[in-house]
Amino acid sequence: MMPGGAISNRFPRIRGRWLAALVAIGLIAAVACGGDSDSPGAVAGRDFSAGLTLAEDSDLPPARPTAAPVLGAQGLIVNKNGPELTGNQQWFNSEVTSIGQLTSEGEVVLVDFWTYTCINCIRTLPFLLDWDAKYGDRGLTILGVHAPEFDFEKLAKNVQAAIDRYGIKYPVIQDNEMRTWDAFANRFWPGKYLLNTDGKVIYSHFGEGEYIDTERQIRRALEAAGHDISDIPIGTDEGPDRDPLAAGQTRELYGGYGRNFSYGGLYAGQAEYYDAPDAEVLYVDNLPHRNGQWYVQGAWKNTREAIVHTRETAEPVDYLVFKYLARSVNVVIDPQSPGAEFDVIIEVDGRPLKPEDAGEDIEFDDEGRSFIHVDRAKEYRVIEQQKSAEHEISFQSASAILCHLDQAKYQVSALGIQKDGTLYPPETTRRKLKLDPSLGVYCPEGRHWVSVLTELTPVAEIVFPVLHGPFREDGTVQGTLEVLNIPYVGAGVWGSAVGMNKVTSKKILLQEGLPILPFLSLTRNEWEDDAKGCVQRVTEELSYPVFVKPANLGSSIGISRSATGEDLLEHVKTALRYDDQTIIEQGIEAREIEVSVLGNSDPKVSVAGEIIPSREFYSYEAKYLDEESQLLIPAPLSREEMGRAQELALGTFRALQLEGMARIDLLMDRGTGQFWVSEPNTIPGFTEISMYPKLWEASG
Repeated sequence: MMPGGAISNRFPRIRGRWLAALVAIGLIAAVACGGDSDSPGAVAGRDFSAGLTLAEDSDLPPARPTAAPVLGAQGLIVNKNGPELTGNQQWFNSEVTSIGQLTSEGEVVLVDFWTYTCINCIRTLPFLLDWDAKYGDRGLTILGVHAPEFDFEKLAKNVQAAIDRYGIKYPVIQDNEMRTWDAFANRFWPGKYLLNTDGKVIYSHFGEGEYIDTERQIRRALEAAGHDISDIPIGTDEGPDRDPLAAGQTRELYGGYGRNFSYGGLYAGQAEYYDAPDAEVLYVDNLPHRNGQWYVQGAWKNTREAIVHTRETAEPVDYLVFKYLARSVNVVIDPQSPGAEFDVIIEVDGRPLKPEDAGEDIEFDDEGRSFIHVDRAKEYRVIEQQKSAEHEISFQSASAILCHLDQAKYQVSALGIQKDGTLYPPETTRRKLKLDPSLGVYCPEGRHWVSVLTELTPVAEIVFPVLHGPFREDGTVQGTLEVLNIPYVGAGVWGSAVGMNKVTSKKILLQEGLPILPFLSLTRNEWEDDAKGCVQRVTEELSYPVFVKPANLGSSIGISRSATGEDLLEHVKTALRYDDQTIIEQGIEAREIEVSVLGNSDPKVSVAGEIIPSREFYSYEAKYLDEESQLLIPAPLSREEMGRAQELALGTFRALQLEGMARIDLLMDRGTGQFWVSEPNTIPGFTEISMYPKLWEASG
């Protein structure tokens, strides 16, 4: 799990948008991959996502065998002291070998059991790739044993596509009959086993996490084998923290009857599913939904591996629905028909996903509906409440910028960055950005954007970071570009960091004599220690209504208007979903005025514009999901009022030491006409409805 999102108890609904006849849903995953914790034989009480370590003393160099080695059918040495690769179908990235052969040649072997639809396996891959790069020529051989969970994962072409997609260079072996899996008595994806040069298993680990300890065990084994790794630093990334509420999260839910049982109860919530195997049934979703079960509406067929939709409908009336408790939701879908492609609508609580909650495979159509485009059998990432809550808006802005760049003057390459920092596949980047086929997309898939930019440093003349929100717009990316000595568009590290934090920026603006409405800030610790005391403080120092916002976020995400202390209790919780600090501002009856600023040492200001929100205030929904909000450009202001707005925008830009560009948001009291500085935006939106480009268009 990735930190930064709220654990939700919600009802996602998966509807076919243009439903094809054979849509097979095999697995809905909101938990770690691997044997179900309720299944027979599972080890009770162990948290395999946190890891299990079994180690022997390997400080001394291993003794070499004195007996003649045992040779297998292909003339390879067979491991006598531990498990061996058995009955493997096909090898990738390597000639056929054996553990015994490798260890007899002085290699330390790390066996990783994985499958390409397991999200936990996928999240482990960057660490395996790092270890392979660091120690691959220092005595470590990683063997990826692909043990499939579904029949389509047995196809060599699908495994090869996954190997290419994730940039795996080490040997991978197909274990379609699970014979190597059984030889290791393995039960989980991912499962890692470290063997020393005697062929003994000296360490094992299951699930995600404990990467530093695993690397430490690898280093000990290499040093014991006489390999010099003194010049290679150990990694410092332990991976994402495990949420303390994760133990109560929804289990994996299987669609096929071959796995539709566990000690925790059946997966299908409707009795008709169990009347007969391979039966097509017209289901009616009329039961209360229980956590840990799924339900369907419409025509579906139960098969051994999947629940299969069996009819085409003009409208998306058939669906699969389940209640869940988790940060992320992933679903395995197989189109079944060769070449079939279709869209599947995804809803939560009967509404489209919010962009900040969208998994990396979610797209949005012109009507605001959230959907996934299914074009192959794979795991689709549907919901991911992570660090960047403004991911989709960044793509919308980047798409607009690319459409208006002079392609004859600039040679442009696009890097589509996923929420975990790695790059999207080229075709995904093109689709999300709606790119012209002639435009270059630099996407060494699966690589982290920092490592890619390091390679591009000699040739990249300038970077335009169209990245909205924390970990993107707050100086993080800008600092990286500074270290790499790559010029970039927009504010520097200081201006970006200060501009993102509403509390810090307001304190600076107050010191500089700019008009700021009364406000308070609350941290997560303060709120958790004494929420009622915090409400009392707000009640005493401000007057209702007040506006509650995450301190570090844009695009109007997480903003609420609190009219009472009871409202405030709920709205602070909402803001703390997105940040560890909130700002609570005095509410007034105000007009919302915005001014664009462009330049460095001698910045220029645009005419002011006014927003007439379709809702009570300019929320995320009013900004992006409906078309009723109006932009008045130029704003209906007197000459003096226009001049005052521009003066405040310029003063804010200079006080916060901003550069390049910014949009300055102001409030104008409807009663007195007084202006107040609301906040800056250092990488303003460039979508079709964004104020920043429209103001400059009107200014000439």
